[in-house]
Amino acid sequence: MEKISKPESPKFSPEKRLEFLHNLYNNHEEPFVGLDDGDFFRFLGVPSEIIIDELNQVPFEEKLQKARDIGLISTIKDKSWSYVNNDRPIVFTKVGGSNIPFYRSSEGTGGKKEAGIWYPFWGVGKKWLIKDGGEDNYKTCYDNPVLKKIQDILESTFNWDHNLDFINNNELKNHPLGKNEGSEKTFCPPMLLNETLFGDKSKNLNFDSHDNKHHEWIKELVIGMYERYPADYIKKIVDYNNQNLTKQGYIIKNTEQNLQNRI
Repeated sequence: MEKISKPESPKFSPEKRLEFLHNLYNNHEEPFVGLDDGDFFRFLGVPSEIIIDELNQVPFEEKLQKARDIGLISTIKDKSWSYVNNDRPIVFTKVGGSNIPFYRSSEGTGGKKEAGIWYPFWGVGKKWLIKDGGEDNYKTCYDNPVLKKIQDILESTFNWDHNLDFINNNELKNHPLGKNEGSEKTFCPPMLLNETLFGDKSKNLNFDSHDNKHHEWIKELVIGMYERYPADYIKKIVDYNNQNLTKQGYIIKNTEQNLQNRI
């Protein structure tokens, strides 16, 4: 696959872009004290196009490593992706102190999802991925702008031919993610994946898809992101990143007028 070139913001060269993302990933100054290296909250205030443009400079076979290097994809127990049901790849992210996996929809079932689009989920229950498609949660990512931002970035970068996701186990090495370094099907069976992502709480994730007991679990994780890092803390990160972008010569778009649009 050829590298994709896109117009840069004035004075914001590809070299400056990569330097900015690497510095952001490794920054332990205020307001990042206490925030994990791999937490996506580090990208609050950073326009998605910066991350998308950087990832699209490399072929699919290198994107997973690049995404790990800049902090989009989180590495958990030395791995950053897995596979479920032989048709849905998943990647791991860390958001607001929580491990949040994203899966790539295989069928677009239910009339709400689209095949080939990445969606957050909340572990594996009884033979299903724990999720809730009510009230357009698939489209809005549970009304969480940070999760929505990750979805948009994944959709614009980890967007190979959807038919490649329908593979057998012995063909895993031929998958775009399988060609990346450190790719193994390590987090299946589901109980191991749950334990790895959610620790002791994983013991309570044996939900059935029709008993509605999973709603409180999802709500706990979504709300927990903002309880741990309240609005004033988020604003500090956004302002800090905007100031650094301005120093680098990147022009902040005027359309980003409020906090929710800017994260």
